[in-house]
Amino acid sequence: MRIHRTSRAALPDGTRSRLTDHYGPEINGWLDEAQELVADLARDWNLTVLGFHDAGWTSVIAVCQKAGQKCVLKLTPDARRFERERAALAHWRDKSVCQLLRVDPVWGALLLQAVGGTPGGTPRPEDHARRVAATLPELHAHPALPDAAVPLFAAHQSAVVRPRIQDRLRRLAHGLDDELVEAVHAVDMERMSSRGSLVMLHADLYAENIPFDSHGQPVFIDPHPMRGPAAYDWAFWCVYYTVDGFERRLDLCGGVAAVPMDEVVAHAAVLALDGYLYYLDTKDPRAGSIREALHVAVHHALAGARR
Repeated sequence: MRIHRTSRAALPDGTRSRLTDHYGPEINGWLDEAQELVADLARDWNLTVLGFHDAGWTSVIAVCQKAGQKCVLKLTPDARRFERERAALAHWRDKSVCQLLRVDPVWGALLLQAVGGTPGGTPRPEDHARRVAATLPELHAHPALPDAAVPLFAAHQSAVVRPRIQDRLRRLAHGLDDELVEAVHAVDMERMSSRGSLVMLHADLYAENIPFDSHGQPVFIDPHPMRGPAAYDWAFWCVYYTVDGFERRLDLCGGVAAVPMDEVVAHAAVLALDGYLYYLDTKDPRAGSIREALHVAVHHALAGARR
């Protein structure tokens, strides 16, 4: 955990760099204003600003204290992203998610309870994957009603993911395993459609978005929510929670998830292909690890199709 403390609580260089990479150089004006906005909100909400948490790509995160309790003030320049997160937190109503204390919709500000009393939470227990698998169903306990702020998974797939995959397949054709790509296309995409109700997806289940509280229980933070099939969240967690451990998480999923495993592995195959192409495109060394997950996902998907 990196908290930058200064008398003026200046934004860390890392925060500026990551948000500029994500949003482009036009975000610099907003970043300059964000420092003053944090000070203004802290005064209005009776917060003591302790510093900034140097993490994340889409928001400025100030570490604060109120009545002796640590909390996090999160400012997001993307109004749609802010509304999506607020809608998801309202839907879950604190079911294993970070507690929402206060909102300022004008400035895109969320005041959240600090998990485990500190940004980033407490150290992960040894059996952290098992604990996450046991808790994840709570996010999908109730159907997600239509909400203009939260996009549909199917629309995101057709408008963003599939065109992105096709574009990279064209540009990176020389570096790909043709048989592997063809195998992903051979997966029955009908399984990508949920056979149950639509739920609120977290859709960003990396380990850094699942800190642990003081009781060693996982808490879900920083969602990038959509309305879609629960199998997608399970597949995302299996593929991306950590660089390794895909098969172990797939086994855990099969033991506790109330979703069809053929649907999970179909989603996992597409997620892994999308990630593999991204890592190849950006020359990320994690390409080798996710390629292994892609092989395993395709094997399971095709084996299920033959049953």
